[in-house]
Amino acid sequence: MQYSHMLGIDVSKHTIDLALSQNKAGAVMINKKLTNNLKGYKALLAWLIKEKVQLEQVLICLENTGIYHRSLVAFLQSQQTFVWVERL
Repeated sequence: MQYSHMLGIDVSKHTIDLALSQNKAGAVMINKKLTNNLKGYKALLAWLIKEKVQLEQVLICLENTGIYHRSLVAFLQSQQTFVWVERL
């Protein structure tokens, strides 16, 4: 599958830091910080829509941070997104 966008997420106990880029050379990266809770996860989806990113066209990558990433991954999977969790 060819993704139009990549979304990197740095997960910590209280926040998620987002870095969104188009899947092309020289693409601009857009950053955002949200809370690591359901309110933040819903804001993430709203932000992607605002940026005109279709959920089925974005690959979301994040690091396994023990317990801090689990609820985010469960939420993203419930939205049928493509999530890649990297091991430490």
